[in-house]
Amino acid sequence: MDFDVEGDADLLWIAREGLKAPFPEDWRPCKKVSTGEVFYFNFETGESTWEHPCDVMYRTKYQHHRTRKQMQQQLGRTPSSAPQLGAEERTAAEAARPASFVSSLTASSRESEAKP
Repeated sequence: MDFDVEGDADLLWIAREGLKAPFPEDWRPCKKVSTGEVFYFNFETGESTWEHPCDVMYRTKYQHHRTRKQMQQQLGRTPSSAPQLGAEERTAAEAARPASFVSSLTASSRESEAKP
């Protein structure tokens, strides 16, 4: 993720959330024996990817919030003056999303990547 730590410190919650996120159902990290590299495998579909299956979702979330922040700054508003969900509300909203939401976001990414 191309994250500007200084300029987007207020969006670090997205990176933290992504690092703590559980794997989507049927996805597990695996290690390539010959090189020790980690890849991710879906035991239900047989798909694999080098990228964590949730990365696309959190990258998209970061880009959305960053664009929103930039638009607010152009309008002369500070990001803190805009109504935003608190951390607990965001977590609850994320938990309420069905697993199919995550799968749909990661599916397009996996289709374009080669299998390890």
